[in-house]
Amino acid sequence: MPELTIERPKFKERDYLNSLIIFLLKSAVFFIPLWFWPFSFEAFEFGKQNLLWFLTGLAAIIWLIKSIVIDKKIVYQRTPLDLPILIMLLVWALSVIFSVDRFSSLFGYYGRFSDAFLTTVSLALFYWLATQAISRGQIAKFFNVFIASVSLALLIGLLSLSKALVKLPATPGLSEILGSNAFNPAGGSMESLALLAAAALVLAVALYSYNIKGEQKRPLENIKYYFLFGLSLAVLALVNFSLSWLGAIIGLGAVFSFALYVAYLNKEDAAAATIEIAIAPALILFMGSILFLFIASGTGGLNVYKLIWRSNLPQEIVLPAAQSNAIIWQTVKSRPLLGSGPGTFAYDFSLQRPADFNDWQFWQLRFDKAPIHVTELLATVGVLGALSYFALAGIWLFVSFVFLKNMFRSDSEASYLAFGFTFAAFTLFISQSLYLFNTTLNFVFWFALAMAFINWRVVFEKIFSTREIDLAQYKEVAPVIAGLVIAGVGLWLWFSYTQARFFLADAAYNDFRLSGSRERLLQAVKLNPRRLNYHLALAKDYVNEVKEDIVLLSTPDKSEAITAERKSKLQANVQQALKEGQAATTIAPNSVMAWETLGATYRDIRLIAVGSLAPAIRYLTKASELEPTNPVLLTELGKLYLANGQTKEAADAFEQAAKFKSDYWEAQVGLAQTYDSLGESDKALVILEDLISRQPNADVIYESGRLYYNQGKLDKAIERFTQAIALRPSYANAIYSLGLAYQKQGDKTRALAEFQKVLELNPGNETVKKMMEELESKN
Repeated sequence: MPELTIERPKFKERDYLNSLIIFLLKSAVFFIPLWFWPFSFEAFEFGKQNLLWFLTGLAAIIWLIKSIVIDKKIVYQRTPLDLPILIMLLVWALSVIFSVDRFSSLFGYYGRFSDAFLTTVSLALFYWLATQAISRGQIAKFFNVFIASVSLALLIGLLSLSKALVKLPATPGLSEILGSNAFNPAGGSMESLALLAAAALVLAVALYSYNIKGEQKRPLENIKYYFLFGLSLAVLALVNFSLSWLGAIIGLGAVFSFALYVAYLNKEDAAAATIEIAIAPALILFMGSILFLFIASGTGGLNVYKLIWRSNLPQEIVLPAAQSNAIIWQTVKSRPLLGSGPGTFAYDFSLQRPADFNDWQFWQLRFDKAPIHVTELLATVGVLGALSYFALAGIWLFVSFVFLKNMFRSDSEASYLAFGFTFAAFTLFISQSLYLFNTTLNFVFWFALAMAFINWRVVFEKIFSTREIDLAQYKEVAPVIAGLVIAGVGLWLWFSYTQARFFLADAAYNDFRLSGSRERLLQAVKLNPRRLNYHLALAKDYVNEVKEDIVLLSTPDKSEAITAERKSKLQANVQQALKEGQAATTIAPNSVMAWETLGATYRDIRLIAVGSLAPAIRYLTKASELEPTNPVLLTELGKLYLANGQTKEAADAFEQAAKFKSDYWEAQVGLAQTYDSLGESDKALVILEDLISRQPNADVIYESGRLYYNQGKLDKAIERFTQAIALRPSYANAIYSLGLAYQKQGDKTRALAEFQKVLELNPGNETVKKMMEELESKN
């Protein structure tokens, strides 16, 4: 009897690893639009970025192990975008190398993250893995996962709009986020959710309209599309964001135009027609969207949300297009080829900030992104980087057009999904030309590209080539290949460890923001010493703790109240604040915030630290060079010059500040004080009186009263001090000065009454107490 043997299946490991890759890719498709982490300071983009990096990186490592170790061959399925994507990544990598902030270019500028080079690499890697791993049998499953994720994101957004999420049980960290009616898991603003809804609407319309001749869709499919219709239209109508309507109109118009083209072809050759695309759905929604855009959308249109819930939705504040275009143009002229680096628009904004930006109501904000995604690329990755991206988009559009034109030659079911995802990707590409983008929108765009080409590959199988490299034939390079695998695994492990540290650092930073615990902030700095914001926060925290002691030490009759222990702690805090400020300028030498914080630290300690004025001036000058049209920096610099006796430099700084913002009263007051110090008090008063006539302000009025007092014009001084107090009843300096004016007039009763008010506001003011005692003794 022959001996029976049981052979070990050779395909088991491969199938297991393939399943794991598919699971990781599905997880990315489902969770990226929905993922947020409320326990880090940046709840949306940072968490999505980490999740995307982890899932795609792990899937790539598993694919590498499967191909090299298990299969001992590399099977590579080409798509028309592979080479353009590789060229784009190489150009952008050069932009990172020459970036003004390499760390932010690699890992993302704090607060936005989505433009990090590593995020772009992960998106491209996801596209490549999806086109390699998703087989014909997996296409429908990925499609259903995507529809479920997007529908859930839109549904959660609608629940947030209806304020239903506010009623959930209170949870620390989570309640603050869910409590906003602008919350949605797709991003930090309802505008981004509306752009996602526009793409989802176009996808649903395209798929609903498409039909293979002689076949009928399953009822469940139509229900799925109706549900996506309803969610998308509800979000678009409630958010009422005009640019999302415009994106939907262009996408629906493209579907409608193609439907007309198909109808024409079918009419010319009815016998050969295999595909039908219904005209009515796209036409109705196309015309309805146009109608809504011009009648109801925008700030002056019908506010559906306000009609239902009696309140307005918070709107995302974006940089005006005129100022953005000026900044981008100046950046292109100064850094034409490779730009300032991915994700560094904040640096471009500061350096090229136009003077007329100061006339806007939000002139004190610093913007880290342009209002339009594709135009920002010109500034951040330069002409070469933008051209590489536009070339990628152009090749994709051309190839898609060719495939759409020839899809009638096949009655494959896959052409239906290819058709839908092509138009969804087109809508998102148009949206990039209309508004700024986030991680979710970028991911959905790349997923739509991948799904379109995966399905086109099924339809036009003969066109798409597959290359196979049999590693068994290259045994002599086996050690090199093994080394590459080990290096890849090691790199992923190191990268995951680094990102885990960064993740914990941001959670610690968030705890500091909520609790004020310096220990948590120190942990954040230790876990991620390259993140600028943590150093700046720590420097400010050290200074803020000792500001009261600084005032006491600088007051002769109160300095003795500070114990030796407090003085020692004060000195240690000052040293630590300077250390953190210097660390910030070291890791981000082109950041205006780093130099501003270091200069402000020296400014705040000047009362107790001899020689601190010079470095304060030097560092604020550097900050002003990095943001030359900022009137606040120029005004602070002018104050330091004035305190240092450099009246000419002070006058120049104040005049520049007033030139950039004529209604910035602090600059005008500083200029008046400079003239007063030069003995030109009449000239100073002209400035102040003009400012009071245009912009009544308690501080300005008080300053004019002080000058009148010094000139001996007591009645006018009393009038001004009284006006200042009327505008700000607790204005101690004005009340004290009014008491001095009354005292100088000989009206001791009124003087004592005013000094008593000062004591009520500042009970420990010894100077005022002595003055009152002297007045009372004279009585």
